[in-house]
Amino acid sequence: MPFSLCRQWGMYAPFSCLMWGTRQTYEDPNSVTPDTGAKGDSDPIDVCEIGFKIHERGAVVQVKPVGIMCLIDEGETDWKVIAIDVTDPMAEKINDVGDVETNFPGLLRVTYEWFKYYKVPDDKPENAFAFDGEAKNKEYTLKVIEETHDQWKALLASSEDSKISRVNTTVEDNKFKIEGVEAEKIVDSVSKP
Repeated sequence: MPFSLCRQWGMYAPFSCLMWGTRQTYEDPNSVTPDTGAKGDSDPIDVCEIGFKIHERGAVVQVKPVGIMCLIDEGETDWKVIAIDVTDPMAEKINDVGDVETNFPGLLRVTYEWFKYYKVPDDKPENAFAFDGEAKNKEYTLKVIEETHDQWKALLASSEDSKISRVNTTVEDNKFKIEGVEAEKIVDSVSKP
């Protein structure tokens, strides 16, 4: 499916967050991530937005990345960026991963547990994590975002088949670029949750 669709997933009360794939990033399945020893999962990196604001369907939300966790999902690197909407009332207080624990005690632990166990009801094993499940800091997060953006640029330049849609509205001189009107039709064709 072209474009990234946002979805809310409940965790354990009182926490929940929005999660979506980040455009213009790609976890390359042909490249081993040195820090994890695993190849990418052929998806965009995921963002878990931890703020309180509720957004309309299709809203473009500017977020501030503050940390990142690395799930090893069925043997593949699967990054989870922890971020907050820059217009959220808590955004001024959340600037790095340590601020998450200070202002939302237990959220990182609950996030880790949710990702560890969420496939168990489907008779799959618990997920593993790089870094013993530790959320890395903002500096490390920005490095991962940059690396996966570079992998996305390489994907767009490639003529190889991919399970990830390369349809976009922004990259000039690219065979996958479509006009905004066409993109709106794609978004409108998806039923609301």
